[in-house]
Amino acid sequence: MPYRISHVDESTFEAVLPLIADYQTFYGCEPDPARNRAFFGDLLADPAQGLQLLASDDETGQAVGFATLYWVRVSTRATVVALLNDLYVRPEHRGKQVGAALLRAAADTAGERGYGSLVWETAPDNHRARTLYDRFLQDAGEPGASSTWIHYSHTINARPKGEK
Repeated sequence: MPYRISHVDESTFEAVLPLIADYQTFYGCEPDPARNRAFFGDLLADPAQGLQLLASDDETGQAVGFATLYWVRVSTRATVVALLNDLYVRPEHRGKQVGAALLRAAADTAGERGYGSLVWETAPDNHRARTLYDRFLQDAGEPGASSTWIHYSHTINARPKGEK
């Protein structure tokens, strides 16, 4: 494979930040470089929260994709799972197995940490991602399927930490 998957660390953190901004733009959000640096930098400082994976082109060394994993407690199963919260591949590298490699690395990382499940979600109209995910589940050789759960979101006017 012409792509190398590695854990994001201090030496590769700067390379993943532009990919995060592209991912946010893809989903219609306005990237905030300072906020991204602080938020994703927390994963470097405290890997108990999660980690990021980086896909790099072996020939050029260019960062071409990333995935973000968070460790999430699931009450119904009284266990911790790996939540694949982000998966992004630069458009010119899509269809070249980068996304599949990131998914495999995410599943391997979760298994190495002792987590029995990798979970994720995507927009219903993101057909390209859904095709990748369906193919990954078919090729994985382990049981897996899309979910029937419905995702809800509620915006809260949060106060800064420590403020009452």
